[in-house]
Amino acid sequence: PFFFFLFLDGDVYQKDKIDAFDLVDKLATVLVELRHCPNFDKWLCGQHNFYRGAHISVYEDETREHLKLIENIEDKKVLDDLLNKAMKTEWKDKPVFVHGDIAANNLLIENRKLVGLIDFGSCGMGDPACDYAIAWNNFTFNERKHFRNLLNIDAGTWLRASVWALWKALLNLKDENLKSQGLYTITEILEDIKKEALI
Repeated sequence: PFFFFLFLDGDVYQKDKIDAFDLVDKLATVLVELRHCPNFDKWLCGQHNFYRGAHISVYEDETREHLKLIENIEDKKVLDDLLNKAMKTEWKDKPVFVHGDIAANNLLIENRKLVGLIDFGSCGMGDPACDYAIAWNNFTFNERKHFRNLLNIDAGTWLRASVWALWKALLNLKDENLKSQGLYTITEILEDIKKEALI
């Protein structure tokens, strides 16, 4: 194996210390570029990278089980419908490079600008939808809309991305330290459904 270490100055992402649209612009640019990386068949997604890049159906049963944590019956039905729609979509292009863990703690910020993306330990080749879940985890509706436009992806990929976000958010509901983050994500997903932004 080959290891490359690069040390960058910067602080971990904090919502109140970031130029939000700079983050959206730069992160979208990076993710689009990742889709154009060379294809390495030996890097296909699987258990070794927690199935990042696989179809979201790999976590379907777990997501359905944890939907029981949603107390509002109408919200639960809406989210179940979203899950059903996402399951019917698939990435029809060749497998592309995915980072696998696009999360706030892997974004380096300096002077309110994004300066680095770290931790490629879950990278692989496959469906890039998993990399776009941050749109509901950390962005507002308008930031998310801009992010989607820059990514230039089809509606099915956007649907699967929202379910990646939903899956993790439901897991977070079981952890008191992460519950508020989970609730934020679910609220953002429900807002998009209400505004028909997941079509």
